Amino acid sequence: QLESARKVDDRIQNELNSRLPASAYFRSKVDPRRVCQELFESLRCAHSSREMAIKRCISLTEQEVRSMLGEAGQDRAKGGAATGTASGAIGKSQSRLRQLRNDLYEEEIIQRNTYKFLYERCRDIYVPTDLPSDLRFS
Repeated sequence: QLESARKVDDRIQNELNSRLPASAYFRSKVDPRRVCQELFESLRCAHSSREMAIKRCISLTEQEVRSMLGEAGQDRAKGGAATGTASGAIGKSQSRLRQLRNDLYEEEIIQRNTYKFLYERCRDIYVPTDLPSDLRFS
């Protein structure tokens, strides 16, 4: 699901090249400021929704791991041993949590690279005023 959501970033170069032509003749038929503004906004929405989804998954998985670890701790406190099934489930959840954190890190890199490309093409035309300074690549 995350891969399909990231197609917006994969297609941004083609989208920008097709909507913001280099030829002066075609440029007169297009409002480059509007094109850049629309692309920045669509990216912002896509990035925000993906980031929120990943963070929500991280939060739920963290709760799941804490709950499993708490239950395993209670079983040990009662003198019982953790079952192989419980240990395996905890391990799977912890592995999923690591993968989600990696996905969030990848998301930050993808967003930065996409904004960098868009900024380089649109910086003389339009740059959002609320674009963080670390994303202003000049």
